[in-house]
Amino acid sequence: MSLFFLKRLITLIATLVGTSVVVFPVLEILPGNAAQILMGPDAAPDAVAAPAQKLGLDRPPVERYWDWVSGLLTGDLGLSYAYSTPVGELVLERLALTVPLALMAMALTTVLALVAGIYAAARHNKPGDVGIMALTQVGIAIPNFWFAILLILLFSVHWAGSRPGASRAGRTASSRA
Repeated sequence: MSLFFLKRLITLIATLVGTSVVVFPVLEILPGNAAQILMGPDAAPDAVAAPAQKLGLDRPPVERYWDWVSGLLTGDLGLSYAYSTPVGELVLERLALTVPLALMAMALTTVLALVAGIYAAARHNKPGDVGIMALTQVGIAIPNFWFAILLILLFSVHWAGSRPGASRAGRTASSRA
């Protein structure tokens, strides 16, 4: 069992290293840089040079890549170009909401899958079993991003006026807007 986890860990590390080695040169090849984006497309080259130097974009790419990797290994993810705050703080701030949401989603998914599996197993080769299997195949086939958009539409638009205490007139007015 520990050999399995060791292999998975090595695969994870190799994937992360390989991805960074590929993505960094691709970003170097693309036209423009972060300083140009921050200053805007109409900024003068002199105005772009100061933020580029502050961000370290005037240094050789290999040196910047090494600085980034060494910072990553020590836990220093650098400063956000957009927020001018440490990236690590921004990630931790977002994890405070993301982790509980992901855990609740996993728990809900596990319960629903267990109930559907027991229901299908109890009705083997009957319409209930076939229906559950068809729904699971549709669920696998639908792209996650598209399904998420449909759920947002369902919960925020169609069910927005049906919350407790909402008046009939309020629902009608919000559905016209």
